[in-house]
Amino acid sequence: MRAVFCGCVASVTTATLLGGPAIAQVKVDVSKITCEQWLNFEVADFDEIAFWLSGFYNGKNGNLVLDVKAQKDAIDRVKRECYRAAETPVMQVIEREMKVER
Repeated sequence: MRAVFCGCVASVTTATLLGGPAIAQVKVDVSKITCEQWLNFEVADFDEIAFWLSGFYNGKNGNLVLDVKAQKDAIDRVKRECYRAAETPVMQVIEREMKVER
């Protein structure tokens, strides 16, 4: 009886450790995300990509200040342009709309 109990505990423990939800590690080449993919959440969550891009470009330009209203306005401008140019890479639209320094 004790062997059966130990076997059940071992099985449940193994199932719990091995059968838990898998966490996917996804790498995304942001330079290839089109406006359409970004707007339709095809690659990742819209806001996650928007804020990553904001951090990337602000860091590139040496801007260490977060202006939340300016951030929202910028995202709205990029969204509007992306609706007009669905096949364009979103980074290209950001560079054009935000006048990003290279």
